[in-house]
Formats: sequence, C-alpha cells, structure tokens
Amino acid sequence: MSLRTSLRNLIRRSPVAALHERSAELHGSLAGQTRRTVVAGTVAAAVPLPVIAATRPQEPTEYADHRDRLLAAYAEDRACRSIDGEVQIDSLEDTVCTLVVRRCWTLAAEIATLPPPRTLEGLAVIALGATILWEVSHSDEKHDKAAIGLIRSVLALTGTDLPPRFSGFGDEDDVGERDRALYAAPGSLPAWAIAEAHAEYEFFDA
Repeated sequence: MSLRTSLRNLIRRSPVAALHERSAELHGSLAGQTRRTVVAGTVAAAVPLPVIAATRPQEPTEYADHRDRLLAAYAEDRACRSIDGEVQIDSLEDTVCTLVVRRCWTLAAEIATLPPPRTLEGLAVIALGATILWEVSHSDEKHDKAAIGLIRSVLALTGTDLPPRFSGFGDEDDVGERDRALYAAPGSLPAWAIAEAHAEYEFFDA
C-alpha cells in the first residue's frame, strides 16, 4: 500500500470509531494491569511474615514470688486448722499451729503494703492477700462491705480464683458449712514449724 493510500484511509476513518478503538485499547491495558496487581498481591499475602515475638524473652510475672509464698503458707494454714481446734494450749502442736498461722498472716499483710501494681497479674496478687486478711470477717460495717466488694471486683476483673479451702468472706450462705468442714478434715503440720516450735517449747519448760 502506497503512502498516499494510507493517508487517504486515515482521513476517511470515522472519528467516533477511532475513539472507540482507543478506548478499547486502554480498557484492555488497565484490565491486564489489574489482574497482574491482584495476582502479585495474592502471592505476597501467601508469604509468611517472620516470627519476631517468639525470640523476645518473657518478663517475669509481677509479684510472682509473693503469690507463690502466700499460697504455700495458706495451704499450710488450712492443713493445720483441724489440729489447731483440738490441741491443748501451750502444747507443742499449739505452738506449731501458731507459727503457721502467723506466717500466713504476715505474708498477707506484707503484700498489702507492696507498691501499687503495674499489671493485672500484680493486682491479682494484691487481691489474694486482701482475700486472706478479710476471710470470715464480713460485718455490717461500711468499711467491711466496701473492702469485700472491692476485693471481689478485683478477683473477677483479673480472673483470679479464690484460694483452695477458702471458707468465705462471711456473708455467703454456706460459709459456716465450709468452715466446719475445714476443722473436720485430716490435718498436718509442716516440718519447719515443728523445728521452730521445739525450740520455743523448750523455752516454755525452762
């Protein structure tokens, strides 16, 4: 085809047809680009991200040592109660039980004086200490009601269970039954308290 013929065909072509052809070309170009973008995005999403958190060292739970020591001391307190209810005053067993109960209450009081916690775990430990201090002490006094209501709220907020063999705060329907069961259960005395009581009991005999 000569140059003159090509120019004649170009001049005679409908402007509308030319626009339609150009639009079709652009549409096809954009459609192809969209498909490529979708495919690329799908492939990128399928590539797993590196796990960084697994290499980060885990920080110790706030007041974890206080919690563990308190629960251990409270378990010893529960175990000695049935013996404490039967022993003769100033006997070896009486002295042992006194040491056990004193250690538990001292730890609970120590926890009550800790600095304000920064985490829910620390807050739960503070609530456990207060739980033990307020066991079977509910009354109609406003400060008792406020304290126990706050303790229960914190336990619920932190998802913390009451310590095993806890008799109750004193306003529960079955608090008397649970307390009687505690004193009727088989008892035991820890070795550390027996060793300390032997020294104190010898002092009483002197």
